[in-house]
Amino acid sequence: MKKKTVVWTKNPESAQPLLDMLGQFDLEPKVASTLTQMLSHMAVPPPIAFVAADIFRECADDFSVVETAIPPDTILPLVWFSDQHPGGDDLKFALEHGVVDFWHPPYEMNSYHGRLDARLAERSRLDELLKKLSIHQDELEIARKVQEQLLPDKYPNVRGVRFAARYVPTEQVGGDFYDLLDFHEDSAGIFIADVSGHGVPAAFTTMSIKTAISTWGRGIVSPGETMILVNSLVKDLLEGSRYVTAIFGHIDAELMEFTFTNAGHPAPLLFRESQNGPEILETEAGFPLGIVPDATYPEKTVKLKPGDFLFLYTDGITEATNPEKEFYGEERLCKVIGENLDRDADTILDLLQQDLNTFVDGCPFQDDVNLIGIQLFEPEDAGEDKLLKDPFNG
Repeated sequence: MKKKTVVWTKNPESAQPLLDMLGQFDLEPKVASTLTQMLSHMAVPPPIAFVAADIFRECADDFSVVETAIPPDTILPLVWFSDQHPGGDDLKFALEHGVVDFWHPPYEMNSYHGRLDARLAERSRLDELLKKLSIHQDELEIARKVQEQLLPDKYPNVRGVRFAARYVPTEQVGGDFYDLLDFHEDSAGIFIADVSGHGVPAAFTTMSIKTAISTWGRGIVSPGETMILVNSLVKDLLEGSRYVTAIFGHIDAELMEFTFTNAGHPAPLLFRESQNGPEILETEAGFPLGIVPDATYPEKTVKLKPGDFLFLYTDGITEATNPEKEFYGEERLCKVIGENLDRDADTILDLLQQDLNTFVDGCPFQDDVNLIGIQLFEPEDAGEDKLLKDPFNG
């Protein structure tokens, strides 16, 4: 069945180019300018893929109309379209109201085909998720499934770079997650975070941060500026003493550089074939997200070369304990990686995970384990992009 999309606008004529493009994509666009029209479109088939709205923060009442029309038990992607580029306050306002993407003219299929595919794929994943989840399921299980949906399903395709990642969740729903953003063939974004606490609050905080990174982190602004924007969002989401540690960086294969910022997270480790141990990539102090409202996040740029292995992680691995209550620790982690730099990135993470499992000897993890390995090659040696063989356990 063809899906429809509802386009909320007070000026249907200005939205006509967008409507024409959506029609070419085999969607059935419906225009709404009043709450009655919105409710009418929501109530009748075919199903809605997403809602597109032409609203800026000065029109908060319009957002209220859109939100009122969407049933409270419905997860529906919301796209913001406008002739203007939104500023920082507009971006924050929009994300707080569930916006997942920003569109602006010209509305041409060759420019928006991938983004429309992403919205429809997101809709399909959510539909599938909601089918599988009964309303009688425990809320923690629902939160776990939502969190799992946030992890990327394939690595970026960047010339001269191979990626590998692992996510090992605890029995509780935690707040660790990562994202790998495919900018273009020469660059990608890497984000890793640890939200303090467990359960539903941690899981849904990660969902909000994921949306923010997906929107702001696609190379339009620098890593430091992106982290400032995320901090402005996170400080309003967290309660009590909760906070988020995170690293966000851009890897540029053409310049052979890694530019990143750090919000109170364990420093990345850079292993080079010519060195005995890793270089710990420290930056100027950046506060964890959600603690200091006006915090700034200095950036650091590191030169890379073929043969380098860049490693990012959450402290769930170094703080894992064995039956004797000993910590796995950074020293053992570095030893396993350093002894296997001649292996590919996936194999290195497999061996690291195997060594971790041997060490804990059946003891449960107290925190999620997130691992990202990035390996530099001469461009002709690098592999094509590929699916993660298992984003949760390798």
